[in-house]
Amino acid sequence: EPGKRYTIKYSLDYTPLFYFFVIVAGFMWIYMTKIRTVRISKNILQKKHIMEGEEFTVGVEVKNYSGKAVQELEITDFVPAVFEVKEAQGIKPAMKKREAGTEIHWNVKNLSPGEERVLTYKISPVIEISGMIKLPTANVVYMTGKKETEHESNATYIGLVMQNEKEPVHRQIH
Repeated sequence: EPGKRYTIKYSLDYTPLFYFFVIVAGFMWIYMTKIRTVRISKNILQKKHIMEGEEFTVGVEVKNYSGKAVQELEITDFVPAVFEVKEAQGIKPAMKKREAGTEIHWNVKNLSPGEERVLTYKISPVIEISGMIKLPTANVVYMTGKKETEHESNATYIGLVMQNEKEPVHRQIH
């Protein structure tokens, strides 16, 4: 009918848009705090049985994924007492012999964006050990602004399973 008035009511539900922004913010937070950071990993470069006097090379890799230069990094590793630290290549670390093992400390003044440093040292077992041993993780500590940030490396194993062993023997030494 001409001249008749109608009222149309509608509402907009912004809930999906809100959830979308929360998810995007969550991914950005993960990216900025977990992915764009300094990472550390620890590896044993030789896979062989743990025999007395045998040498193993341990590599500690530190890479700057943060997108900005990082100053004053302190990298720390620990070698259990069943191993003797033979030598370090590259940057010479400070070593402290303790009853439980040897603490190794490197100080890196500057790590540019995308730069990677590989710190290596050689260890030798003082006794023969059957199976595999889980070595302690390495740590990196550095400053981001006024906040101290610390990251831990992956767990790494040294040794091989002896052929007469049915299942791998994993020992953790601190």
